[in-house]
Amino acid sequence: MVSFCIIEAQILDKNSAVDKSARYTQNAQRICRDLSTGGLQTQQNYGMDSKKPFLIAIQPSGLQFEQVAGLSVLQSGLRAGIRLPNSCRNGTCRTCMCKLFTGEIAYQIEWPGLTREEKAEGWILPCVAEAQSDLVLDVPAAVDLKA
Repeated sequence: MVSFCIIEAQILDKNSAVDKSARYTQNAQRICRDLSTGGLQTQQNYGMDSKKPFLIAIQPSGLQFEQVAGLSVLQSGLRAGIRLPNSCRNGTCRTCMCKLFTGEIAYQIEWPGLTREEKAEGWILPCVAEAQSDLVLDVPAAVDLKA
């Protein structure tokens, strides 16, 4: 039973592009607990404490999408058909750097490629950030891929 749980957690983490050992362990424990009680939950039920997904609004275009649990803001946007500027997707190139007008984020990596001053001014890297509340971002180059 434990082997199955760990394999299942690896699949969930790879599909969600999350490769952090703490999150892997946490997901494995939750999945095993869910399996032992008879109810495996979907991946979107993991990682976000809120019952409703956070809404991410892009200015000045007015585009909106929901944060997907376990994915970055950038990945959530792409999944919703909204392209934000990006290149490396690991927090180093700064192509995706944008201004956070309102809301709170948490980074998926320990040292995103921003200075303290940039962080204090509200700049974020959506390729390695997850929404912790509803967000309003300034991303003039955002593109609606569904249009």
